[in-house]
Formats: sequence, C-alpha cells, structure tokens
Amino acid sequence: MFEPLLVYNKSKTVTIYNEQLFRSVDLAFTNESTYEGIPCYVYKIPDWALENVTNNPTNEAYYAWKYSGMLNLTKCASNVPLYITKAFFLDADSRIAENITLSIKANKTIHDTYLCVEPVIIFIYFFVSPVLCVDTTA
Repeated sequence: MFEPLLVYNKSKTVTIYNEQLFRSVDLAFTNESTYEGIPCYVYKIPDWALENVTNNPTNEAYYAWKYSGMLNLTKCASNVPLYITKAFFLDADSRIAENITLSIKANKTIHDTYLCVEPVIIFIYFFVSPVLCVDTTA
C-alpha cells in the first residue's frame, strides 16, 4: 500500500518489497510522465540501493557484494551461489562485466527499474524490474 495523495509530496520515497532482491527498496521520485494520456509519477531505485558496503554501510544487511551494482543472494537461495544485478549490469561497477561479452549494451532509458504511479488514487500503471541473475557455478 502507498500513502494516498502522493501529489502533495514528491520528495517522499515509496517503499516496496522486491521478491527478487529479498528486501525492501526505497524508490525515489524522478519525473512526471503520462501513461495512455493519464498523468503518473515515475519512481526509480536510487543508486545507493545497490552500492557495496564501503559506499553504503547499511547495505551490509542486504548481502551487498564487494562491487557496487550487484547483490549476493547466496544466503537467501539456500547457499546456491547466486548474485543479482540490473539488466546487462546497468549501474554496476565496470569490473563486474569486463570479462563478459554482452550482445546488448545497457541502456538506462529502457533497462532501468521503475514504477509508474497515478499520484492521487495511487493506481500502479506498471512496474518494470529487469534483473539479471548470475549463477557462479556455471
């Protein structure tokens, strides 16, 4: 559930629980937009949400890995070595993908995670959360 009438407080973050990340995430307002002609507010995951524990010590509780942009979900996945990042390593430390050949280059406009919400009645138009799971045993 969201607080009603977001229209009056764009600076307030919206908190959601993301099952893929095994954690709650604060989404920050980024811009106003429209969806099929209806106004909506766009919220995105702030950069600090996937930073390593050196840059953001609060992420230690959320399995942050040594490089920013990737979370270690091994403990959440019954000790299967599993890491998660945004699609095509978007916003991740360049060292993560330097030895991986990708056929598609990350594009923030189409690959970022975002939520579009109608600001008065708080109707969610769409939530896009493209993520990439990496099994390190392969």
